[in-house]
Amino acid sequence: MWVVTEREAAAMYARASVKWYGAARAASVARAMVRKFGKKGDLKGVRAWRLVAEELVRLEQSGAAGVSEVLCKRFL
Repeated sequence: MWVVTEREAAAMYARASVKWYGAARAASVARAMVRKFGKKGDLKGVRAWRLVAEELVRLEQSGAAGVSEVLCKRFL
């Protein structure tokens, strides 16, 4: 049986988010979800979305699939 870690799931979701929303909107969605779950007091939700946001930054730094120039403007 194969078990997916939280970080692996966040990486998969981050890549999918870039495809669904585009790089800039994916970053915006991730930040909005962190705020949304934070307001509700859902710490597990906050952690999950922070991992997605971290993965989006990592994708930007690695220059993956045209993500870098858009995310660079959003996070730096």
